[in-house]
Amino acid sequence: MAALRVIQCGTGAAGKEALRAIIDRPDLELAGLLVARPDNDGRDAGRVADRAETGIRATRSPDRLVALDADIICFMFVVPDLDLICRFLESGKDVVT
Repeated sequence: MAALRVIQCGTGAAGKEALRAIIDRPDLELAGLLVARPDNDGRDAGRVADRAETGIRATRSPDRLVALDADIICFMFVVPDLDLICRFLESGKDVVT
């Protein structure tokens, strides 16, 4: 069975733990990372999560992530952005929050 491709949204306390779990699990593949903080934009997701580099660069651009091929969105921003969540759903991705 192929790994599920996951986009992580948010890197606060809970979001960073989720990001670590995604990186650490062999049945999950990190496909993208949406961040709010400008200083994380462009950083390797592994470095954001205090892990080895993943080759996935964090972005502040939701448009980039809506366009990505992924199975599921792990949406962990403190304030849910319903418009963005709907865009992810309309692009064929499942969303958990």
